Amino acid sequence: MSKIEITRTYANVSADACFRAAKEALARVDFEIWKTRPIGWLIMAHRQTAEGKINATVAVRPRTGADLTFSLVGETLTEDDLRSIAEEALTFLDDSLVEDP
Repeated sequence: MSKIEITRTYANVSADACFRAAKEALARVDFEIWKTRPIGWLIMAHRQTAEGKINATVAVRPRTGADLTFSLVGETLTEDDLRSIAEEALTFLDDSLVEDP
């Protein structure tokens, strides 16, 4: 079982905007969101691949801007496999974020 965790800080982006963008990004990389906690900016999702199941957790924390932690756990995937999936999702997230004025 492999696990990765990536944390990013988004200056000038609200926690709400980051949360919405993360939900969209997960859907674009074929994750099924099974639980959200909008008040706590938490998303739990999973995805089945030929190599096994992947569980994802996204937590957003308000700061000056927002901090986002993206965690993936794969039953049989390598850390490199998970990192590739995470980077694809984070690219979609980055592309969809609009900075607050």
